[in-house]
Amino acid sequence: DDTERLRQLANQLGIAQRVHFLGFVPYAKVPQQLHAADIGLGYVPMTAWYENAPVLKTMEFLASGLPTIATATQGNQHYIRHGENGLLVDDTPEALATAIVMLGQDLQLREKFRTIACGSIRQYDFRTIVRTVLLPAYQAVVATN
Repeated sequence: DDTERLRQLANQLGIAQRVHFLGFVPYAKVPQQLHAADIGLGYVPMTAWYENAPVLKTMEFLASGLPTIATATQGNQHYIRHGENGLLVDDTPEALATAIVMLGQDLQLREKFRTIACGSIRQYDFRTIVRTVLLPAYQAVVATN
């Protein structure tokens, strides 16, 4: 838990009034928190450990219609199409800052991403997976017996 150190850092940087540390948020309240945000940051380090991992928060941001910036790992590239439904960036502070400032200032691009985001990952919805993958597989097994 790094909250206290981060609060002190926000004070030192003079941004404490603009940074909110929410702490634990019950799962049922996560959508409400996401709808209050302007941009989602699907950051994971670009390392071998994380390169191919699916990033649940990136999917949740998109499913909530939240304009999203994500590091350009293979896992995030599975969901984000750069410039179409979000932004992919390197995992450097400069790349992240540039994307955050750019998207923060470009209301038209944020609205474009907000409009496209949810539909862009609909194929990963559990009901869609059951209908298009799981049930046909079960039906094929049953039909062969």
